[in-house]
Amino acid sequence: MLSFFEEVKQYISNVFDPYFTTEELSVHKGGGLGLAVSQSIIKKHGGEIKIKSATGQGTTIIVTLPIPDSKPIVPSGLNDFSPLKKPLILIMEDDPSLRKLCSRMLECLNCEVISTSHGKAAIEEFFNTIHKNILIDIILLDQNIKGGMGGIETLKKLREFGFKGKAIVVTGSPTSPAIINFEKYGFDANLLKPYSKDDLERVIGKFIAS
Repeated sequence: MLSFFEEVKQYISNVFDPYFTTEELSVHKGGGLGLAVSQSIIKKHGGEIKIKSATGQGTTIIVTLPIPDSKPIVPSGLNDFSPLKKPLILIMEDDPSLRKLCSRMLECLNCEVISTSHGKAAIEEFFNTIHKNILIDIILLDQNIKGGMGGIETLKKLREFGFKGKAIVVTGSPTSPAIINFEKYGFDANLLKPYSKDDLERVIGKFIAS
């Protein structure tokens, strides 16, 4: 039997493994993907993440990232938009950290962002824009939403209510039918988690005239 200290050491060495968790899996608890996704995103940006933990002293997570060039970001496919004509993108993501990260990346790509956590909220935001005579250009919908309406059903509802913009399905499963055959479900493109800013730019750039 492993001692307590050996167990802690073993946990530390496995925390970045996909689906690793010390808790029983359920629909109400996480599936052990948070740190794995974080590590993948950080590595795609040329950085590194480390974790240190000592009994009675807490846990420290160290993230290092390269300093970006000071040149202004002018992404391909978006350079003809003036500040008054930024593309408006609605994202639906139930993970708060990923939702915030995606919003920031889109803002760096000169986009305006509306962020929601589930299908009902996405539909409400769509109607809010209609009442303001504003059109949403692109929506990014997470396929699987815990305890709420997922991307496929949300898009179906939005189309019924008159949404005519482009739709991108987002999921962490490369074998998902909605990723492999996204057009069958009414989507215009797909985006696989974890994704970088370059991945995001490449996908939305398909639908914004250069």
